Amino acid sequence: MSERVKVLCTGAGGFIGRHLVRYLLRKNREVWCLLGPKDDPSEFKTIDVRLVSGDLTEPGSLKPLAQPYSYIYHLGALTKSTAAGDLDRVNFDGTRTLVRLFLSRGLAPRRFLFTSSIAAVGPSAWGCPHRESSPCLPVSEYGWSKYRAERFLLGLGDRFPATVVRLPLVYGPGSQGGLFAYFRLINRGISLSLGRAEATVGYVDDIVRGIVLAAENPRSSGQVYFLGESRSYRSEEVVRIIERSLRKRALKIRIPYCLASAGIHFLERHARRRNRRPGVSQAELEEYLKYRSWLAAVDKAASELKYRTEIPLEAGARKTAQWYLRSGLL
Repeated sequence: MSERVKVLCTGAGGFIGRHLVRYLLRKNREVWCLLGPKDDPSEFKTIDVRLVSGDLTEPGSLKPLAQPYSYIYHLGALTKSTAAGDLDRVNFDGTRTLVRLFLSRGLAPRRFLFTSSIAAVGPSAWGCPHRESSPCLPVSEYGWSKYRAERFLLGLGDRFPATVVRLPLVYGPGSQGGLFAYFRLINRGISLSLGRAEATVGYVDDIVRGIVLAAENPRSSGQVYFLGESRSYRSEEVVRIIERSLRKRALKIRIPYCLASAGIHFLERHARRRNRRPGVSQAELEEYLKYRSWLAAVDKAASELKYRTEIPLEAGARKTAQWYLRSGLL
């Protein structure tokens, strides 16, 4: 019997990480998981994985990870914070710390797969999707932290073979960010509109398959790929699709951007006083609403990785709505 391929997944306790771990197990991989300080290990008790607790900002806590892996999937990241500099410390410095640990032990994997974001490139022109050759002009601290990590990894060359995948707005069962706010409000009969917007999206199962395709492709070292559906969606279409998935009709309420900004500012201050992360931050509101277009073309992934999405938003929204309803989140 051939030996199982050994892989490491950081950020395993996150939304996409949890799906990736289960997908890798279905592919008969030996999966090691890095769980962060706030991750709940209980949901991993019923599956065959090895757990390591650690913090990307604490180099000493990562030492148990220093083993040979065929593939390292680096999903560990911070998407929002109330403290200045936290995003860079985790997303850039943490990535660099992790890589240097393996380099210092001579343990470079076949591939280090880094999950970046369209935020590393910045907003697109209306109706004009980004391509991998598009100049990177991030407009948020999160985007800059991902961009800096990309540059560091790709600069290592053959010493540490890395592949970057830039993710769009990812949704699906288990997500409590992104489109979850749409589902929650529409289920209550409300649709808030801050004006037109458009985005590339991806159902989590399709995104996870693309991540593994990118990691395991022998020619993808040093390459960057966008993942997601091959078509984009405008905000009004997203609302209609979610309405159908929930079998609800929502009352459309238009809110001026300045009023939404003031509301988010209040919620941020409230979360900070309670030492919690806000559900939506001021930076996110500015990034995704002030800048209205977040489009990416996935032609390169389709051509080089044979990447195809199987679940369009219409079907994915139904699956996601059913999960939210079963889980009591709506």
